[in-house]
Amino acid sequence: MVVDGFALTDKRALVVGAETRVGRVIAGALAEAGARLALAASPDPDTNGIGSPASPNGSSHLHVAGAPDELVRATVEELGGLDIVVNAAELRIAGPFEQLSDLDWDRLLAVNLTGPVRLFRAAGRVMKAQGGGRLIQVVSLLGERGVPNTAAYGTTQAACSN
Repeated sequence: MVVDGFALTDKRALVVGAETRVGRVIAGALAEAGARLALAASPDPDTNGIGSPASPNGSSHLHVAGAPDELVRATVEELGGLDIVVNAAELRIAGPFEQLSDLDWDRLLAVNLTGPVRLFRAAGRVMKAQGGGRLIQVVSLLGERGVPNTAAYGTTQAACSN
């Protein structure tokens, strides 16, 4: 049931990280509110997803893949525009900070910081030309509160929270 004032009928939404638990819930809520969806899921098993995105609430949706510019382009082509982008993609790597490899740090930055910046930059161009839209970044509380063995992950979450 859609609450008055929250109907998204005819809105076009892209959910990146649609394979994550949070991504699935958000996609389901958007579909329930009437949005048409493009769903992007990570092919990388190390992103801690729970599998490929299912059809939220039985709605029809488009699967898109690729780099951020490609995700936005494919969504705009197929849905006729873009009103909402939600980034729920994340890479979680935990362990003692001094043991973090350069490769793992580079992967954390690529998924948790560089990816969202590129996604929102591409989507923002489209939305600006259309007259507006919404960019939503999902971040972990670990970006604000330290927990042992999460310094690197928490750093990337904090960087995306502002």
